[in-house]
Amino acid sequence: MATITLRSTKGSPLTNTEVDNNFTNINNEVATKLNSSSYTAADVLSKLLTVDGSGSGLDADLLDGLTQTTANTGSTIVARDASGNFSAGTITANLTGTASVASSLNYTVTVAGGGTGATTAAGARTNLGLAIGTDVQAYDAELAALASVTSAADRLPYFTGSGTAAVATYTAFARSLDDDADAAAARSTLGLVIGTDVQGYDGDLAAIAALTGTSGLYVKTAANTAALRSIAAGTGITIANADGAAGNPTISVTSYVSSVQGNTGAVIVTNIGGNSGTTSAVAWTGVQGRPTALSQFSNDLGNYGSFSNATSYTNCDGNIYSYSRGISSYSRQGTTHLLRGNCNCVCNC
Repeated sequence: MATITLRSTKGSPLTNTEVDNNFTNINNEVATKLNSSSYTAADVLSKLLTVDGSGSGLDADLLDGLTQTTANTGSTIVARDASGNFSAGTITANLTGTASVASSLNYTVTVAGGGTGATTAAGARTNLGLAIGTDVQAYDAELAALASVTSAADRLPYFTGSGTAAVATYTAFARSLDDDADAAAARSTLGLVIGTDVQGYDGDLAAIAALTGTSGLYVKTAANTAALRSIAAGTGITIANADGAAGNPTISVTSYVSSVQGNTGAVIVTNIGGNSGTTSAVAWTGVQGRPTALSQFSNDLGNYGSFSNATSYTNCDGNIYSYSRGISSYSRQGTTHLLRGNCNCVCNC
């Protein structure tokens, strides 16, 4: 604004110099002013832009009639607080770029744009090819346990408890047995074919196997029943190796037949008093307890006789005498041979 010296302010008339100065100042002031026709909004804006920016001192309380705030307040202009943050409700926009932090966006981002193209978890899984039960397996503790074991050759996973698993050895041989179609095939793989590799079950064999003795002769006492036996020695007999453990049992006679009395039928003794041989080779003197009467011999005809002199019996056949049915007496030839009696039997006694 131009400087003007006023008479009222001075209190006396103005000098010529003071009057000239007033005109000069007014002229200079008018020269720097805009015409009213040039005083437009654009001219004003251009003037403001020359001083726009930090430190300009310009402060506009209203912008298009709206005030600014950092709070989530309707019909206001957003302003960031001292931390650079602001609060807002729903923001509707087509976003591009990367959102570093966002708790929620009320906007569906396509899969191609890095989103899911869905507004629900199920829809998102489907769009991403992760539908549970179709594209991926639902979580299961048993499957997780199997996934936790370490695989290796010839190993088979198995459960050790609820939700726990381990691996066991599973060899090629075990697999060859496991792939057999039936029990017969399995027995063949194991080399246990019944009737070829192993004996089929038999009750008598089972009875023998159940015996607990250390030695003896196997005896079948009944169906599917067995016992161990040994040969027992009787009077005048000894037996070596009676149970057969060390070899064949051997039977020896320790006392001999000295007389035969009251026996019906043929009685043949081939060893009398330690003298072995046939009826024509055993001497009469070798017979112990020689009979003195024919009544000591019994034949199946019930005929008995008595000894007679050798010269009184004419139908002898050498050393041994024979008789026919009905003959009631016998004789012997000398004292060196045995007597044969009875038409149907031979008694070497």
